[in-house]
Amino acid sequence: MVAQDFEQVQKQLQSLISLAKSDGVLSQDEVRMIRKVAILKRFPIHELNQLLAQEPSGEPVRRLPDEERFSHMCTIVQLMKIDARLYPEEVRFCKQAAYFLGYNEKDLYYFITELGTKD
Repeated sequence: MVAQDFEQVQKQLQSLISLAKSDGVLSQDEVRMIRKVAILKRFPIHELNQLLAQEPSGEPVRRLPDEERFSHMCTIVQLMKIDARLYPEEVRFCKQAAYFLGYNEKDLYYFITELGTKD
């Protein structure tokens, strides 16, 4: 993995981890989904374990190509919905992530209503 790609994936994973921890509980389903994203992106699992052990940064990814912005927003929404509850903290974080990714509330509503939790 190229250093720039590594840093971008790391930021994406940090964003997902922040969302997953925003309700105060990191569920096994959330961890599994984050691990699945890391594996798909060829991110080293030992590095992911370090990220999971850290306090979340709370800052979503700010710049991605359109296709990756869409993919990342889908992943964030699926992660928020994985435990079958929408916690206010997660929704707030998701709104913030949507804003930073260039989406508005109407777009976020579409993602939330149209996306399932399965891949």
